[in-house]
Amino acid sequence: MAHTYAALVERLVAMVRLAETALSRASHVALETVAAAADQELAAAEAALQPLDDLIEDDAALLLAGHGTTPGDVRSVVADTHVGAEVQQLAEAIRRVGEIAWVRRTRGPLPEPARQPLGGMSSLALEMVAKAADALQNAEPEIIADLHTGLNEIGQRQRLLYGQLLSFEQPLERTDVVDAVLLSGYFERCASHALALARHAALFAVRP
Repeated sequence: MAHTYAALVERLVAMVRLAETALSRASHVALETVAAAADQELAAAEAALQPLDDLIEDDAALLLAGHGTTPGDVRSVVADTHVGAEVQQLAEAIRRVGEIAWVRRTRGPLPEPARQPLGGMSSLALEMVAKAADALQNAEPEIIADLHTGLNEIGQRQRLLYGQLLSFEQPLERTDVVDAVLLSGYFERCASHALALARHAALFAVRP
């Protein structure tokens, strides 16, 4: 292929860093931003996703460019296919967080018992995406171990959220329950993609 493996890694890292920025902004809007500032914050979140979408399209075009491969190319092709697909799915999960945030502009913030565990899930997912970018550059076993631990913690916080929803003293609005459950699922999905990215990074970093 026309690009080296090192150049491929650099491009993939840039994609994951953009995903990290977009997740940070979308999560903040969904959980913290007051209605008056939501439109501006959501515009910033969408602005962070647009260059990521552009890079994903460019990466797909580069992946399919040319005819045939050499033995050296195969490593890049396999890595790009796996990591590119994970980044694309990560971006989709982040976009879903932004969509919920958009709808909640008129509903107001989620109840505190839901926001607390969701905030923890959001922070963990964001940290894991950042570590996934680090792993692409240097796939150390410690990073992957940390990501496994992070995914387990995400699951614990998700169980805490469900416990809070089930034991909440005041009746909850159905839309609040649905939004809280969906957000928890998207944060868990972001964390899972982050772990998958690091695993692929470790797999393809074995060969020099």
